[in-house]
Amino acid sequence: MAADDANTPEQSQEQSEPQAQTPEGTFGLLRSIRGRALAGDHAPRETSLRVLVGPATEDQYNTVRPGLFPIACWRAEDMNFEFGSSFPMPDLAPGMAAFKEIFDAHILTKEEAPDGATDVDRSPPVTLFGHADPVGDEEYNKTLSGHRARAIYALLVRDVAAWDSLHTDAEWGDRSCQLMLEALGHPCGRNDGTIDEPTKRATRDFQSANGLGTSGSFDSATRHKMHELYMDKLCVDATGKPYTLDKAQFLGKDAAGGKACYQGCGEFNPVMLFSQREKEVYDEAKNRSERNNENAPNRRVVALLFRPGTKIDATKWPCPKATENTQGCRKRFWSDSTKRLKNGDERREFSKGDNTFGCRFYDRMSTGSPCERGIEDYTSVIALRLVSASEETCISEEPIRIRGHGLDIQAQTDENGYYFRGPVPSGDYEITLQDVEVKFPSLPFGSEAHVLHVPHSLLPDRWGDGFLEPPPGGGDE
Repeated sequence: MAADDANTPEQSQEQSEPQAQTPEGTFGLLRSIRGRALAGDHAPRETSLRVLVGPATEDQYNTVRPGLFPIACWRAEDMNFEFGSSFPMPDLAPGMAAFKEIFDAHILTKEEAPDGATDVDRSPPVTLFGHADPVGDEEYNKTLSGHRARAIYALLVRDVAAWDSLHTDAEWGDRSCQLMLEALGHPCGRNDGTIDEPTKRATRDFQSANGLGTSGSFDSATRHKMHELYMDKLCVDATGKPYTLDKAQFLGKDAAGGKACYQGCGEFNPVMLFSQREKEVYDEAKNRSERNNENAPNRRVVALLFRPGTKIDATKWPCPKATENTQGCRKRFWSDSTKRLKNGDERREFSKGDNTFGCRFYDRMSTGSPCERGIEDYTSVIALRLVSASEETCISEEPIRIRGHGLDIQAQTDENGYYFRGPVPSGDYEITLQDVEVKFPSLPFGSEAHVLHVPHSLLPDRWGDGFLEPPPGGGDE
């Protein structure tokens, strides 16, 4: 069976989906939350594959190509941007460190990679999706979400000219310049966009320090230098060291118009939809500020990371360019997209299993993504210690399985019998040890670990058959 390179990514996804599915209701694990951004691994997909192949001569071969599905993700929340703008705020820096962590975690070592693989070949290809809330004009929302995705792309590859263009086309304004000056060590004393004498003085100081004409105004040369230095201030790793990606490390490989590198989904993939009654209340002028706050989870930029070596034909990528209108998006809608995107009797949330995504392509790739739960869902930790009933012996390096809230974790305790995982959604979880299941709650950050007492009869390899039970007197702590 020869690979058909003419297939679009969506066709590849549809063809492979029976062999590469995420178990329903299962989410991947979060690796980190930094600032107002998070990063994590997608839930593993079942990859059993049944393929019919034809006979071949010694100089022929059959090619089997796995479907397109992400292995990891990163998400920047709305608060990382100026409201209604694509300008990245100074607080984005910790979030860019989270991106670096998840990206590096999926780079193949030289031993894992095929012979002759380059650094680009060993890295996970990335694509960026901007999202808006379902308020206002859908064309405006697609444009804004596309601008935000482009701003992050340009930040990662240091395309300063792209930011110059966004500053003009997206009207970043004088407030953005004041914010950049302050971040670069030249505070203006205000950041409301008003140009006063202290702002002009700070601008002249910046211009003088960088070999520019000291006009005191935000001219194009000054903005360009600000953008260049501000990018290095924002896009840093956990140690504060600036980093960049190569354009070839994106799925679209620097395709024209950013095709398959970044795109704007507009309002078509909300993670939360108000009930009809909520919408009516929030649409009243006096409640619009609260509505905007409640809608914040929908306004986000998501990066999806794919297996190293994944390649596509960017000309057949199903998403329209960030600069194109919504018509191309609608071609990829689910047949029941009107129902999915309609406000109903109850509030609906993607993380709770509700169908809120209108685009079937993005919906399929987001299945099991921890990044579509949002930071607000991750408020607790799992902290356990397994010990013998007498507390004389810890249960070290013992395989365990923990399930709950869409997570399915298979791990083992450490040398002292501990297991920690966080952050996770709060609530009750279930641990399986051998064939025994026990419920326990997650804990606030900084809490002491739950102590689960294991009777000597439980583990055959250690003591014999039995069951997990709390110590005499009750309780499982």
